Amino acid sequence: MKIVLWLFIVFIFVSCQDYKEEFEPLLNVHCILKNNTPYQKIVVDRTYGMDEKSIYDLENVRVILSGNGICDTLVEDSVYKGFGVFRTKDTFSVISGQPYYLQVSANGFDTLRGITTIPDSFAMIYPDEGDTVQLFDTLVVKFQKSNQWILFRSYFHDSIPFIFFEGEVNDTLWKFPISHWAGETGKYKIIVSAVDTNYVNYYFEQPDSFSVGGVENGVGLFGSMFTKEANFYIICNPR
Repeated sequence: MKIVLWLFIVFIFVSCQDYKEEFEPLLNVHCILKNNTPYQKIVVDRTYGMDEKSIYDLENVRVILSGNGICDTLVEDSVYKGFGVFRTKDTFSVISGQPYYLQVSANGFDTLRGITTIPDSFAMIYPDEGDTVQLFDTLVVKFQKSNQWILFRSYFHDSIPFIFFEGEVNDTLWKFPISHWAGETGKYKIIVSAVDTNYVNYYFEQPDSFSVGGVENGVGLFGSMFTKEANFYIICNPR
């Protein structure tokens, strides 16, 4: 028994030594381009070994975002200075259906590159902005293609999300009964976002702790979403 225990300890020790020798840090990014914001942001860091503290220590970081004839060298966000948060220097609007490119470099690391294509626009068929609807009505959204992944959030009187849905829509027409996400009479705001395949791969299809979505020579996510929102009044108990 003692021999078996000793062999197990030796095995663990050797494995840890091999891990230390093989581990090489990689650039790690997180960026989701959005059509409903004038500036784009990206968080840049690196991967850390098991025996390291996660303290931001990158030097000479350079972040370039380009697409649709625009190229922007991002600047460090003054609000989060020293934490690897960068934003576009100028306003940077993104267009549905267009590809965008990311390039990140830092001392001692391979240059990380990424590409994402902004999801297609879609139409909020019903209800319209400012409508008054009944609890038994149905939200209807029309997409340009089937099998689109979406995020759905419902807010009641500007509260925290009342209902959060994420999943794949198998048809071009998505119908979501209002009774499934509204419970009280009052003002509601809904937000529907179509997300790209990079977002889906990163959050739903990769169990690895170092997930990758849309990047090479590094890890993390370079994805995008196209968002629309609507505000209306829902009557839950009509007389």
